Amino acid sequence: MIDHVNLYLFHPLTVIFIEYTRLPYIFPWITANHISYLGVMFALIAARLVLSDKLIIRRIGVLAFFGRQFMDDLDGYIARCRLGIDAKKQ
Repeated sequence: MIDHVNLYLFHPLTVIFIEYTRLPYIFPWITANHISYLGVMFALIAARLVLSDKLIIRRIGVLAFFGRQFMDDLDGYIARCRLGIDAKKQ
């Protein structure tokens, strides 16, 4: 099962992002692993921001975690595109 935030927010955003940017087709050298590494970087930055004493910095850290989650959905979508699986039905 998938949680509601992924099902109703990040997955549709990923589909829209891929349809408008055509990322796997314009940049075929970008793999799902590249997106995963970028997601790890988002997570490390977000973890550092969440540890701040200032509330506004912690809120930016939460937004960075949302960016990490978007990268996670995006790398799964790109991996399914590379394998020839219809990612919209997943």
